[in-house]
Amino acid sequence: MKLNQFVVSFVVSLFIAQNAFSITLAEIDENQKTTINNTDFTWWSAGPVDNMECLQIIEPFDPNTWHDNYFCSSVDIGLQWSSSGPIDAMTCTQIHESADPDSWHDNYLCLPVNSNYRFAWSSAGGHGDNFIQWAESADPHTWGDNYLSITYQYGIEHVQKIHVIGSHYPAQSSGVYTITDSYNGYPVYSNQYYKFYRRLNGYWYLDFNDVSEDWDGTIDYTTTPAEEPWRAGLATGAVSMARNIIVADSHYPEQSSGEYILIAAYNGYPVYSNGLYHVYRRSNGDWFIDFNEVSEEWSGTIDYSLISNSAAPWLTSYATGSITYQGDIDPIQNVYVIDSHYPAQSSGMYTITDSYNGYPVYSNAHYSLYRRLDGYWYLDFNDVSEDWDGTIDYTTTPAEEPWRAGLATGAISQVLEIDVADSHYPTQSSGVYSLVASYNGYPVYSNGVYHVYRRSNGEWFLDFDEVSEEWSGTIDFSLTSNSDTPWLTEYATGSITINSDEAFPLGPYLYNEIDEDNRKVIDALFIITPDAKQDISDYGQTPTEYLSSHIAALNETLLRSKIFTSTVRLLGIHELLESDFDRIGNYPNGSLNNMAHALGWLSSYRESYGADKVLLIGSNSESNNGGAYGSGDLSSYFVDFLPIEHEFGHMMGASHCNDGQVGELNYGYPLAGYTNEGFPIEGGFAGTRMCSNNVAFYSNPDIFLNIDEINTYVAEGLMPLGDYAPYLDSNGLLQMGDDLYANVAQMWRDNETGASQRVAASKYSHGPNPHYAKDDCVALYAQEGFKEYLQEVCVGDVFNFHKGSFASFKLGKNVHVNFYSDPDFGASGGCGGEVLKTAFSSPSITNLSQARGLSGFSNKAESILVYPPSDRSSHFYFNGAYDFYSSAQFMPHCSSEVDSQVRLLDDLIPWSSTAMVLRESVSNSFAVDFSVRSSIVSDHPHGEGFTFFFAKDGSEYDSNTLTWDELGFLSDGKGYAIQFHDVINRVALIDGNNNILGEVFGVESFTNNEWVDVRIEVSTDRVAVIWNNNSVLSLDVNLIFNHNDVGFGVGTGFYTSSFDLKDLVIEDTVLAQ
Repeated sequence: MKLNQFVVSFVVSLFIAQNAFSITLAEIDENQKTTINNTDFTWWSAGPVDNMECLQIIEPFDPNTWHDNYFCSSVDIGLQWSSSGPIDAMTCTQIHESADPDSWHDNYLCLPVNSNYRFAWSSAGGHGDNFIQWAESADPHTWGDNYLSITYQYGIEHVQKIHVIGSHYPAQSSGVYTITDSYNGYPVYSNQYYKFYRRLNGYWYLDFNDVSEDWDGTIDYTTTPAEEPWRAGLATGAVSMARNIIVADSHYPEQSSGEYILIAAYNGYPVYSNGLYHVYRRSNGDWFIDFNEVSEEWSGTIDYSLISNSAAPWLTSYATGSITYQGDIDPIQNVYVIDSHYPAQSSGMYTITDSYNGYPVYSNAHYSLYRRLDGYWYLDFNDVSEDWDGTIDYTTTPAEEPWRAGLATGAISQVLEIDVADSHYPTQSSGVYSLVASYNGYPVYSNGVYHVYRRSNGEWFLDFDEVSEEWSGTIDFSLTSNSDTPWLTEYATGSITINSDEAFPLGPYLYNEIDEDNRKVIDALFIITPDAKQDISDYGQTPTEYLSSHIAALNETLLRSKIFTSTVRLLGIHELLESDFDRIGNYPNGSLNNMAHALGWLSSYRESYGADKVLLIGSNSESNNGGAYGSGDLSSYFVDFLPIEHEFGHMMGASHCNDGQVGELNYGYPLAGYTNEGFPIEGGFAGTRMCSNNVAFYSNPDIFLNIDEINTYVAEGLMPLGDYAPYLDSNGLLQMGDDLYANVAQMWRDNETGASQRVAASKYSHGPNPHYAKDDCVALYAQEGFKEYLQEVCVGDVFNFHKGSFASFKLGKNVHVNFYSDPDFGASGGCGGEVLKTAFSSPSITNLSQARGLSGFSNKAESILVYPPSDRSSHFYFNGAYDFYSSAQFMPHCSSEVDSQVRLLDDLIPWSSTAMVLRESVSNSFAVDFSVRSSIVSDHPHGEGFTFFFAKDGSEYDSNTLTWDELGFLSDGKGYAIQFHDVINRVALIDGNNNILGEVFGVESFTNNEWVDVRIEVSTDRVAVIWNNNSVLSLDVNLIFNHNDVGFGVGTGFYTSSFDLKDLVIEDTVLAQ
């Protein structure tokens, strides 16, 4: 075994050598070089050879000068070397010396599997013109008698793909096979189920077992030996090198000429068809072109080959016409239909599911798109046939491919997206355009502002006005008419191309809080009050224009301060509504007050955005205390006062000027410096962002500025005008921090990981975050990375998925989305499942949900709700067993662990309250069983506790505010609650005014992360509580049931806890007296 650091095979690829100690081929001994098929080969043990393609032969565990040995050829033949086993999908020859103990047991020289060259190795001598001695005189382990034999097999160029058709088990065995390995010096072709390979007898075998000489697993075989599988007939099906052939110049050329596609097998050989004619081989070994059924009959024959027993129709000549091999061309696998009849079922992606008349059949769940004998393509919900019955649309002209013709009603597109470049107004017009509609039977593509479409004159236009025949709004147009697609023509100014799948970076699409430059990503969200938005509008700007530049300036300050390991990403601007203030019962009233309630106003939208840091902007009139504040995850400002870099520093843990705290580095730096005791030197006029806040740096003692750099920063407005000479050291440099008292840059780096992970990311950070072209819709894709468009869901659509239906999604600019793990938005039973809320597109719903700690989404969701960000009712919509309420940033939700489990509140959320109300009422006599768990994530005192309430009017929770000290129970004069107060260890019955009824019982109800079983029994005259199998409360009472809603509430003050419930069961009962 080799050392662990060489787990990955040590593979060396070919390179053109340059070496100080050069040697030419002519200078090398004859026994170390040869010429095969006009290609020179040589071995040299002292460096590469001039003007040759040389491959280093290295064994890293052999100390005997195996660092300068090379095997060279005069042309590149694709050689590779591995010192840790053979290389997959290559033909490899083991280079073995049994007498050498230095790991010469797993070294291989490899060729491409389709190479005509063959190697053989001998470690005990060799002779002849095709042998090269591999000698290393410095190695004592018999490296003087090792030889490599080189041969060339003429005429063998193995194709990379073959096509099998008509064999046994066609659903699995038919289709494309590609080279995946080699066996007996020949390629092994494979699909998902079978392998096609050549055994030692020269025959090729189709086999579902391991590649071997055994018959077991064989389902088909060639009827004669062959160098390549397609050069022989198959016993049952057929093998073809080509999927497409071209017929030309035969009889009836208007019908017989053109592309033919592989459709079947006959006599062990392929059958090709253009929908009217067939090309096939009869039992006499001749190939025929025929418009009748495939048979031995002459009737229908229009052409035939002049040479018998040709392996393929393009390897012979014909009486009249010709047949050529078009190459390894497969039909487009997916096409897209839009705007046809019954669009809810007919729109979206169609994939190849079958063939008919020699052309592919494309299908979705409801319809098939196929080409009939007349050459037209038809959209049909009945069986594929020549019958009109079931047809809902058709192309207006015959076409070889469906997207090359207009559709009578809708449109067909080869692609979902195109790229526009270099046209007029490139800032707005360039980029990706998505398929959004149809016009004149052809697709319409849009980027949300501009459209690409074909007018009735057959030309394609780029236009910012409505799609129409009018010239108004046109900024570009095609120079040729009647092009089938916008990318098959030239334009007056710009260009249009297909948007390839590679346009979006390849995965894995990880949500790991790190960007493409390996920086920690701290996600920031602005939230603004309605009055603040009006103030900004009065200045003639949008909130985005007014606020976005501040985050860009913050990132520039980070770079200037040599903080290269993290960046702040602006997620957007969330506009608060009056309903947000009503929901928690607090309204904007000064920056400090606003800061206290901001997360409650934001609620679970914080999760949708994935905001690590939240920056609240109030109006000038609302911020009557005239300040800005920052701490933890929050900072608060007003429109005319936005010291964002300073307050963001506070959110990261920084403080103002040091006041004698030796070794505490989270302070700003006054440019006049600190005294020896750590206090600012008096008389200074400038300081970094946290101390004076007029120098656009965070303190960093590793930064020194000379006077020229200072003057540049002053001119750019990043430092104030003033006399800096007194601040310069003996070298004429200004230090920007202090090793003992001020190094915010280091503090930032220490805290950036935790800051970036504060809330799980919702926005992907390793690539772009594209929008769907329709602003009010979401596009769903079958594969990760926005590949294989499925369909769109728009605002107002009521949509339930079939499980497992999509893997990635794009949001339009004006929507958010909720995904539900249960059907009907959670109404399927149990708790109701999980809800994944997001404001951003995602290349992988599986990875996004895993990053959120949700297990219910893996390339699937059961329901989807698309809504504008301002639609609060949709954002909070949940059709499960409970209605959830919150005064905090946290909204209760069903757990990812157990279907019956509910997380009522997270730890570390102070001064907060939540509640859940069961949607089904109960009787006046019932019992409730459940398990409860309360816990803390760090070493701090726990929070207040929870309540079970009953005889309540659940609708009151829609219009009243929860308070933390009432533990989620509304004091509205209605109903009752069992209060479990964790701080004072009390279980009590309280009424609708929060008054205690009867005796108070002492119970330690904080469970310290343990599940505790609880049973509560209620009737009009008695209440009992069993805690952990112990009776802890039993009261005779006289209760009035004006309402019959029940639920749970929790609350936390300065100290916090998390609260979970599970296995909730409520049953009507008559309690024993």
